[in-house]
Amino acid sequence: MKGMQASEWPERLKHLQQSYKHGKNHKTSPFILEGCDLKKAKFVGGYSEFKELVGTKYQV
Repeated sequence: MKGMQASEWPERLKHLQQSYKHGKNHKTSPFILEGCDLKKAKFVGGYSEFKELVGTKYQV
């Protein structure tokens, strides 16, 4: 995870959308991935999708 200035987000988002095909339509922060190896990581979504994943997968 890396912090950045708001002005840097559009370029970073463009890179993420190109890198993770299932995230190509995601336009907001956060852009959440599941997995430690970024080459194998899966796009989860934003906060709402992450919250649902954690609740379902880990019963938290």
